[in-house]
Amino acid sequence: MTCLAVCLAIKIFRNQARYAAIESEANKAILAKIGESSATAALRAGSAEDNTEEIKRLLNAVQASKTNSPLSPERTADALAAYAEANKGAKQILWVDDNVEWIQMERETLEAAGVATVWAPSTQRALDLLTGNSFSVVVTDMKRSEGEKEGYALLEAMRARGDDTPVIVYSSSRHPDHIAQVVDHGGQGATNDPAELFELVMKELS
Repeated sequence: MTCLAVCLAIKIFRNQARYAAIESEANKAILAKIGESSATAALRAGSAEDNTEEIKRLLNAVQASKTNSPLSPERTADALAAYAEANKGAKQILWVDDNVEWIQMERETLEAAGVATVWAPSTQRALDLLTGNSFSVVVTDMKRSEGEKEGYALLEAMRARGDDTPVIVYSSSRHPDHIAQVVDHGGQGATNDPAELFELVMKELS
């Protein structure tokens, strides 16, 4: 699986390389960072097999970091059950967030479950990556430097061009009204909870 995962990362990076000739130096640096991020994620995901204990450790660590409280045994069991039901294989998701450091632990948790994560810092870069590449899920934040509602902007742009890849918003809210708004825009769900995000992604891979 490692070879296949790395090949997927290389394919994405090569697809992006065609933009480099007309990009500014700043955007070339972003391309390089995307490529490095993709390759690292693919290597981690490719080496994952039955990583139940590592996933449990990472889920508890990220949950404590983001919510200041550990996962209950029941919620841990729910997350691991979702992982057990997910289709294993060379899966990759696109993760859109303008602060890559903020989502590092969440990405490592998914990579431990065998899911390569490809990072994009903006709506436009995400749309570029979605062109000619196949992703199982897109995870996006809501507010970015581009605007307050960029999660919706990405969703609407994807659906307008016929891209029905599942989209999950990972932002500051899991209020039922906000979840309903995401669904109304064509998304599959929304949460601010790391363990719930893991479950949502795993369910989309089932």
